[in-house]
Amino acid sequence: MSQLKEAVDKSSGLIKEFREFIARGNVVDLAVAVVMGTAFNAIINSIVNDLVNPLLGIIIGGIDFTSLALTVGSASFTYGNLISAVIHFILISLVIFLLIKVINKISRKKEEAPPDTQACPYCTSDIPKAAVRCPNCTTILDEDKVPENLR
Repeated sequence: MSQLKEAVDKSSGLIKEFREFIARGNVVDLAVAVVMGTAFNAIINSIVNDLVNPLLGIIIGGIDFTSLALTVGSASFTYGNLISAVIHFILISLVIFLLIKVINKISRKKEEAPPDTQACPYCTSDIPKAAVRCPNCTTILDEDKVPENLR
């Protein structure tokens, strides 16, 4: 009986831990990404099969890539499917590259202007570059710019 209780306790702890794992945001995000990737793959397949392959076939001379095959004995090597897969890969890579480029352009922050401050050579506090006297330690930074009566 105690073994059954231990097994139930372990399984309820496992269920609780699994529930916490699933509730994390990154797992849900990953699930959404997989679903979207599957839908995106269907779109890319349609573009390649219905647009790109026929266009390449017209340009190359009416060749249907999916029917290209090399037969050796009873084995058939359908290298046309490989060509289609390479086209799929290139298109998906291009779309992802362009998508990341747009996201980076949108999220790029303005480059900050160089600071208008400098460090005081004596007390090392930040002061405006135009300052002739440090407001913290009252050191004269540029004697030529300070009037005689204020020195």
